[in-house]
Order: sequence, then C-alpha cells, then structure tokens
Amino acid sequence: MLFRAYWKGVFNQRNYRGWAAGTGVTYAGLLGSLFLLLCRYLPEMLRDSVQVFALVLLLYAAVAWVRHRIAQAEMRTAEKLLEIELRLAEIGEDTKAGPPTNTSSPQHQPSA
Repeated sequence: MLFRAYWKGVFNQRNYRGWAAGTGVTYAGLLGSLFLLLCRYLPEMLRDSVQVFALVLLLYAAVAWVRHRIAQAEMRTAEKLLEIELRLAEIGEDTKAGPPTNTSSPQHQPSA
C-alpha cells in the first residue's frame, strides 16, 4: 500500500481501508497458524502457553474480519439509504412544483 501511494502520489484512505484491514487480519491469522505449527517443537513447559497464544491470535483475526465485514455492510446500507432519500426528495420537489404547463399550444380566447 505504501509503495502504491508513493508511486501514484495519492493516498485515498477510503480505498485502502479494506486493504489495511485485510492485511492485518491475514498477518494475525498467519502468525497464529505459525505458532500452532511450531508448538510441537517447543518444550512441554512452553508448549501450552504458545498454543493458547496462537488460538487467541486466530480468534482475534476471525473477530476482526467479521467486524470489518459488518462495518462494510453497514456503510453500503447507509449509502443506499441516502440514495433512496435523495430520490424521494427529488420526487417530492417535482410534485410540489405542480403539473407542468403546456406552453406549446396557443391559447384561444373565445370571441364575444
């Protein structure tokens, strides 16, 4: 992300928020998996503590991923609701203005 921001010269926080969250979740998940794989080579006294730490990391990664996905869904829902609200406001303004007048046909006044 930093390289791309350096290369383009622009850092758009909205676009990179998903990448940053994904990178953090991936890092925590891989680190937890690595600790679980390395547990069998550690002495018995240390093995249980490392296993607990690895499981905590994996649980943290799962919770962070779920929270991020929920936040994304809430943001998309809020955006759609704002679009619907804007459309309703435009429709309300159109109906408040009244029916359009027909100016193309000449007005005939009856002669007395």
